[in-house]
Amino acid sequence: MSTNFLEIRSLQLRHTGLWIIWSDGHSEEYSYSWLRQNCHCEQCYNSSTGQRRAALADDDLKQQPKSAFIADNKLTVNIHWDIRHLGRYPVEQLSAYKKPPNNYYQYAKQEMLLTIPFQDYIFDDQSRWRLLQGLNQHGIVLLTDVPTQEDTIRQVAARIAPIQRTIYGEVYDVCVEDKPINIAYTDEELPLHMDLIYYESPPGLQLLHCLRFNETVTGGLSTFLDAFKVAEQFQRTDPDAFSTLCRLPGCFQKIHRDREQPVNIIYQRPHIVTNCYQEIIGVNWSPPFEGPVRLKSDDLADYYQAYDKFAGCMANGFNAYGYEFRLKPGDLVIFNNRRFVHGRQKIGNIISKTDRWLQGCYISIDDFVNQFRLAHQQYAEHEPIYHFANQNYFEQ
Repeated sequence: MSTNFLEIRSLQLRHTGLWIIWSDGHSEEYSYSWLRQNCHCEQCYNSSTGQRRAALADDDLKQQPKSAFIADNKLTVNIHWDIRHLGRYPVEQLSAYKKPPNNYYQYAKQEMLLTIPFQDYIFDDQSRWRLLQGLNQHGIVLLTDVPTQEDTIRQVAARIAPIQRTIYGEVYDVCVEDKPINIAYTDEELPLHMDLIYYESPPGLQLLHCLRFNETVTGGLSTFLDAFKVAEQFQRTDPDAFSTLCRLPGCFQKIHRDREQPVNIIYQRPHIVTNCYQEIIGVNWSPPFEGPVRLKSDDLADYYQAYDKFAGCMANGFNAYGYEFRLKPGDLVIFNNRRFVHGRQKIGNIISKTDRWLQGCYISIDDFVNQFRLAHQQYAEHEPIYHFANQNYFEQ
């Protein structure tokens, strides 16, 4: 059990809940319904599985405690609910129960991307932790000196979590194709977007490994923009349009039957998602993969007006929150696809399709969050966890 949590200075039963004053002077009231639901006694909680044993009846949630006291060398709060039930509450659990701040907006853009050498990342666990931490805090990390052999990206991904298989397979090639199945496989400019937003659960991390980028090739610079920071600015400067994009859904789709594995996926969701405190917890932006919106005619004008304003905010926010650079062979960029939009300049002077050749893959946001939390507990459990952009209402 962790010991990096506050001690209880005093506690008091009140009419509406248990009032606790912590050793740092912070105070918090814990409602009796919440306490009753989160009891850790053997009757209510299976410690070997970490699960509650059964749902509570309505009468249980209305109980008032008889007494409360600190036990187990200050590690537990015990509450007498009635003669049959002595509730137990780990102090660690109680100290963690508070509405955490949304930490995205406390940090300005990094002037320089966090850069980690491939060998360090592969063979040093502290360097792996630095990468995971950088992805959580800043949303984007660059690996350098990665071998330029095909499928090396699999080794890089495996140090984080299993690859997420999608309609593009596990590992896909990004180069100019004669019969492209995606705009990324052309020489055209690729507008800023998130990948696979037409999935119910879009990929979390995206990895792009530069295998070849001939010096004769012009353009093709990669672009990345922190969409959460843009959305937060949009919320401040145009709250009405912001509210419209939280309320009315866009349409995201991939319909392509003329390919080896035909695809017909359509998903409607709002462009911006907030929690109960109006904090941004999700952004969905992918203009190249949008279809006709399915809204009542009365809502269409409001939707398109708000959409156009947010698109302008994206364009105007690039200097403050964006990055643009030319990947070099051996570079591998990893970014949070749920937080960052990405794109590419138009490519010129392509003679062979592998003159500019990237390989890519995805990692599920759930697998990334799981691995990050395990590493965070090992290396930095006293430090804050930033929101993962996965529409979770809060991070703890």
